[in-house]
Amino acid sequence: MIQCMESWLLADVELLRNFYGEGFNEKSIPKTNDLADVDKQQLNAALKNATRHARTKGEYHKTKHGLVLVGKLNPRILEERAPHVGVLAANLRMILSR
Repeated sequence: MIQCMESWLLADVELLRNFYGEGFNEKSIPKTNDLADVDKQQLNAALKNATRHARTKGEYHKTKHGLVLVGKLNPRILEERAPHVGVLAANLRMILSR
């Protein structure tokens, strides 16, 4: 199960790369097929390290950047890197189709 929204953000590396621009360090992001397996402290540290030298937006800030980024996430990428999102999406589709 996803522990925090940063899991979803780290799933979409392309979004982060485009948002943070020059200085974004993609190598800091965990290489895993299921970000739900990564604990909250590791996620936050990875995001902080990946954005530490970002020149356009600066270091990740949950309230300044988090909600903007969540709104731009690619659902297909989320379902690939965070499989529980696929289950959530399927349940929501079922509920909304009633």
